[in-house]
Amino acid sequence: MHALLLVELSKPEWPMPECGKSTAVVRGSRVFDACLPIAGVLIAAIERYGESASFAVASIEAASGRSPRLEPFIESALTRLGAESEMLQLAKDLRSSDRKVVLEALYGAMKVPDAGVLMSEVEGLLERSEPELASTAALALARGGRSPPHDLLRQFLVGPRLNDVENALVAAAYLGERAQALEPEITALLASQSPWIRRRAAEVYPVIFKRPGKPQPPPCLESAPPRRMRGKDTIVSCPPNAACLPATNRGEFGGAVALQLSDGGSQVLVDGVNPEAVLSVRGRRVVIEGLAHLSLRRGSVWNVVEGDGGVSMEFLTDLPGVPVSWRVDGTSVLVEVLTDEPSGCRYLLRVP
Repeated sequence: MHALLLVELSKPEWPMPECGKSTAVVRGSRVFDACLPIAGVLIAAIERYGESASFAVASIEAASGRSPRLEPFIESALTRLGAESEMLQLAKDLRSSDRKVVLEALYGAMKVPDAGVLMSEVEGLLERSEPELASTAALALARGGRSPPHDLLRQFLVGPRLNDVENALVAAAYLGERAQALEPEITALLASQSPWIRRRAAEVYPVIFKRPGKPQPPPCLESAPPRRMRGKDTIVSCPPNAACLPATNRGEFGGAVALQLSDGGSQVLVDGVNPEAVLSVRGRRVVIEGLAHLSLRRGSVWNVVEGDGGVSMEFLTDLPGVPVSWRVDGTSVLVEVLTDEPSGCRYLLRVP
């Protein structure tokens, strides 16, 4: 492959006849299409061999400046192969005052097999005022075998920014048993209002604590044929003498449950959900939400808490798939869940 790379780098640039007509595949900053010189494909293939392909570093470095289309491939490969020139550039970028440059350098440092030479620069970023930089630096340290301060990870785990929460969760997973002091914060995230964070926390919990983070879903009562979901629209739950709750479902683009205010406006109670139904169970309202998009099948159930303190949403449980039908059965809700087409699963969910 080394000899083939040298041959391809020596060729003049003649784009394929399909250049500009074929569909491009974008991976990060790299674009694979018919306009890409063959050398770009070879560089991407060599990169996958990691340090064992260090013999090609000089040839790849020599290709720099030959074609703008090759530059993202060259930069990515030199980072992965641990080239000295790229390490020096990453160290310089980590000291930059430009947030975007620093972020790109941090993600670049995470690709390096042995990033020990960069860790002192990364540690310095923990003191940066921008939370995104500090949380990404904590993740890079954990991936590099270092231990970011627990107090800093705890700050991100309870913070409002979901990207920072996710960075801290993944960093804790890399720390493994060394992150057990963070159990209260990670346990709380198992009931996060964000479906994505709940799933992340459920993945991370057993890695750190060597046990499941929450009870397994109950077994199927019987198989059930799939049915069509309600689809994208808005439903309004407005029972007598109770607050009106408009619930919006925008499919893969998200949705929300809101509280209708007396001035005609609304206040979002929970975002990032796809409401399918608002049911009344023993005088309380229960929201069933879920989404089926591409290979994704997810769902959850929420309680509407109404009292002197106002109205809020309380996460109840995740479903093992997407809800496709439901009904109130006495004091419980019977939910039909589709886990994997074309078979489904029915089980009885008891609302406390």
